[in-house]
Amino acid sequence: MLVVRSTGSLRDLAVNRLADIRVRSGEELAALRLLLEHPAALSEESRRVMRQAAAAVTLSELEEMAGLAAPGPAGGLLRAELARALALAGREDSARVVGRRVLNEDAWPEDRTLARQILAGDYRDRARVRVGLLLPRSGRFAAAGELVEEGARIALQEYERAAGSLPIELVIEDDRSGQADLADLVERLEQRGVVALVGPMRSEAFEDVARGRRDPGLLLISPTATEVRRPAENAFTLWARDRRHTDVARDLARFLGGDAGLTRLGILYPYGPLGEDSYRTFEEAARQTGASVVAASGYRPDTTTFELPIAQVHAASPQAIFIDADAVPTVLQLTPQIPYYGVEGSIIAGSALWAAPEALRQLEGTMGNAWIVGAYVDRSAETSPWVTFKDQYEREYRKSLRDNMLPALGYDAMRLVLAALARSGTADPARVARAARELEVAGATGLFRVDPGTSTVIRRTLIRALRDGELHPLDVASLLRWRDAEAEEAARRAAAEEEDG
Repeated sequence: MLVVRSTGSLRDLAVNRLADIRVRSGEELAALRLLLEHPAALSEESRRVMRQAAAAVTLSELEEMAGLAAPGPAGGLLRAELARALALAGREDSARVVGRRVLNEDAWPEDRTLARQILAGDYRDRARVRVGLLLPRSGRFAAAGELVEEGARIALQEYERAAGSLPIELVIEDDRSGQADLADLVERLEQRGVVALVGPMRSEAFEDVARGRRDPGLLLISPTATEVRRPAENAFTLWARDRRHTDVARDLARFLGGDAGLTRLGILYPYGPLGEDSYRTFEEAARQTGASVVAASGYRPDTTTFELPIAQVHAASPQAIFIDADAVPTVLQLTPQIPYYGVEGSIIAGSALWAAPEALRQLEGTMGNAWIVGAYVDRSAETSPWVTFKDQYEREYRKSLRDNMLPALGYDAMRLVLAALARSGTADPARVARAARELEVAGATGLFRVDPGTSTVIRRTLIRALRDGELHPLDVASLLRWRDAEAEEAARRAAAEEEDG
């Protein structure tokens, strides 16, 4: 028998706190079960938590919970949310049946209001599924905003050609390159009922918008924010600068120490926070495979000669050397110095910038060793998602994409939103956000999924061989045979020199 206590009791406070923790941990169904078991504990705050949980579970789970709930305010809340979800999913007749039940029980006023709206047909118009774009259309960043918007519209065209189940209307607000009142713009977008928001572009604006939303369930995707100071719920950036370094470092270490079975690794990294993070990530990932970093050296990217750091790493005789770089000019400056300063017959692993088209065009004939590269997308492959997007973009806008990533990031941001809409099957923001957390998206910038813990995305790293300025599929067995042959040749030369001596 359930003992009902006063709303302010310690037990009620504990129930409400635990339900909130479960929702924040993605355990919305468990939160609903807990609150239904203790309906007397429902304060105004826990009603908010219950609505948030109801909006995030699947439609079938919500139907189950609403069926189990006894008549009363808690059951009325769940059935009102179920009626909303059914209407948004196009099941208007079922929504009206549930809505009438809400009006016949002791429901809270806001749930009775919602039921009346559904019975009046306010949720019938499924043609008004709105996605917000918050981008600069004036000011000094207007050109960048235009490129992102162009990419987003390519994704929308794909969705419409594939007969997307929910017709989309774009609602665009101009942040005037940072001069507009972001709070006002976000409020206007939310008032217009957007189910997700693409933008803004700048890191500081991303943080402001993420924390300024009235509804934390609203999915927010920034194509280009490079830094996340404080992760926020259902807010993600596609282009966090630190992840572009550390994820590749981690995956290359796992490849070298795991797939290739090497045990002695070296690393060259640029001085500064990003390079040092790459070093620590590489070292930790290598250790987990059983390998060790036997030599590590930082270098100054603005120098012209890298002799000392190269020599320090080479002296430890690592089986492979990972080189991180901060920019393409550093790649072009550093790469030919590797063989010049005596590194021969080694496996050299370059970070993602070695795969950039502007780098590949100038690297032919400068390798001198067996080079591999960790990258998110092969922009040189004829069948890569990048090339497919590039062809679509150039046909649509009658201009060259060149190597510009901005349209591709806009495309990927919108592609994530539309994939989440399709997966959820509704225009309910919380369900769209939940669907986004469950997806892996094949985008122009790589295969990625969101990471709720960091408000960034995780991309799969492609490991490719780099030969003659081109990327090629990597055959691990051939790479190891080459390494063994080089080691035998080096030993033969050393023996010959000793004999001659």
